[in-house]
Amino acid sequence: MAKKKANNGGVGRIIACPLPVPGVLARVTRPLAEMSPENRWSICYRVDRMHCLTRFLDVARELRKSIKDAWRDYPVELRRGALYCAAVAHSHNQEVYHQVMRGTR
Repeated sequence: MAKKKANNGGVGRIIACPLPVPGVLARVTRPLAEMSPENRWSICYRVDRMHCLTRFLDVARELRKSIKDAWRDYPVELRRGALYCAAVAHSHNQEVYHQVMRGTR
């Protein structure tokens, strides 16, 4: 059985000054690549399967483990983009969790 190749979708548009992600990434200083819709969905799916109160460091570690060997083959900007996308998804999940626990959602 042939090993399935990772779908990195190529490097998209480079974002020079991405916004910080509240509660997860205080500042982002390096440029990153915008994710393709397929990659964004894949990353969000993996992040959504983790508990929202998990530390982001552990979320990033699990994301790297799930991509495995292909992670090193990705361009640096794409790796940063994947982690940024994971941070945005994780922050959103935390916000939804807090709204549910407060009873405002």
